[in-house]
Amino acid sequence: MAMIEETGQVVAIDGEFVWVQTQPRSSCSACHVGADCGTSVLARWFGQRTNRIRVRNGLDLQIGQGAVIGIHETALLKASVVAYFVPLLAMVAAAVVASLAGVGDGAVALWSVTGLGLGLLLLQRLGTGHQRGAYQAALLRKASDFNQSFTIEIPIEIQRGTTS
Repeated sequence: MAMIEETGQVVAIDGEFVWVQTQPRSSCSACHVGADCGTSVLARWFGQRTNRIRVRNGLDLQIGQGAVIGIHETALLKASVVAYFVPLLAMVAAAVVASLAGVGDGAVALWSVTGLGLGLLLLQRLGTGHQRGAYQAALLRKASDFNQSFTIEIPIEIQRGTTS
């Protein structure tokens, strides 16, 4: 089964889990269109963002080490389909029910937005049940050729006390 892989850096340890920070690769620098592309304009406006993913630490990784994480391709595809179609179907169903009820156009639009919101809530509830198993990213291996650097945030506890 094919896996979609991403390389990142361990930025925190949380018991038997690690937080791996990844930085999405942008294809803007490789494209011949360059600065004329809308995607590159948006990338400049919003800057580079990073993702943090919590995975079980089966390789005894430490903070600062590189890691390769992955998710099954079919799981990602299924999750994408559900993420798009559940809210869309809820919105259309609400619009159809409102239309069959004989309400005006404004009410149909309101019902549609309400259906969309309910679909998003349903999606959130479905997502909380699938945070384990096939839909969870897994730690695949240590990254041997890891050369990216991230800012590692280590929480520091400040104790208040009296000073002499």
